[in-house]
Amino acid sequence: MTPKDHLPYDLHIVLETGEKLWKIARLFAKNGWATRECSWTEFEIQSTDADLLLAPASPPLLSGGVSDDPEAVDRILTLLDSAAIPYAYEVYDEADVLIRSGP
Repeated sequence: MTPKDHLPYDLHIVLETGEKLWKIARLFAKNGWATRECSWTEFEIQSTDADLLLAPASPPLLSGGVSDDPEAVDRILTLLDSAAIPYAYEVYDEADVLIRSGP
């Protein structure tokens, strides 16, 4: 996978769903992402332009580093949209400035 220094942006997604985390991880796996259970309750989800952690919370969180390619975030959001998983997200640049957000 991509070294984290090539993932300058931070993505934070609040998943507004009661869906099981393993089902969300499986959604990414079925679409070519590398996924693994990294603890009793968390999943690591990786691609060439993202390194994310899916964590239990109320509501669940999906967060981590993404590349500065605008399509990197779009690919993640499109995947969530395809499964009808509602979310709210924020993207921060290297200076921790909010550069993008949405419902």
